[in-house]
Amino acid sequence: MKKWMYIFIVLCVGLACSSDDSNTKARLSDSKEIISFQFLAAENPSTIPIDIEGTINEDEITLLVPHRAMVSFIFPSIEVSDRASYSPQGPQDFNAPLTYTVTAEDGSTADYTVTVEENRSARPLSEIVNYFRFLAEENPVDTDIEGTIIDGEDKIIMTVPIGTPVTNLIARIGTTDIDGTVGDFALPASDYTNGQVFGFFEQDGTSIFIIIEIEFE
Repeated sequence: MKKWMYIFIVLCVGLACSSDDSNTKARLSDSKEIISFQFLAAENPSTIPIDIEGTINEDEITLLVPHRAMVSFIFPSIEVSDRASYSPQGPQDFNAPLTYTVTAEDGSTADYTVTVEENRSARPLSEIVNYFRFLAEENPVDTDIEGTIIDGEDKIIMTVPIGTPVTNLIARIGTTDIDGTVGDFALPASDYTNGQVFGFFEQDGTSIFIIIEIEFE
């Protein structure tokens, strides 16, 4: 009689333990979603000029960055489900699609593929920039210098006389926006020794970054 009672007690204790383990697992969250994926300008001041919100479509995330944006060392801002974690963390190279793994509290995982694409304007450079000039009245040149616009390379060549100081030049740029709005802007005095890059953002959210190169004649 005592032997059977002992076995009965052991079995009951074992069942209770199993029940407790099951309840513990049931309380663990299985949520493993990426809620938002962003590139913030404040966290990437030398590479991203504006905040960029990723578009999440099931397990695919796409971010449209400005034309010529350097994405080899970007700190993403990521929000995931409560009590979940993700990897990799920290700055990443987004020149190729990258897989992020979100791990839920219960250990289950979900993979997301993050793709970064350039959001370049569909228009050629010559439709966006009407002219790029160094005016004689604003710069140490004898005559106005008119830039040569090169479509396909998004580049403007400024040919100046040999010996022209190019460390503090003021440029004038004329532009036409996608809706036909014409603008004339004086750019801040800049050092063109190694060229310059200027960005132009269209009203539809696309952009073009223009390389300015100096040639001497």
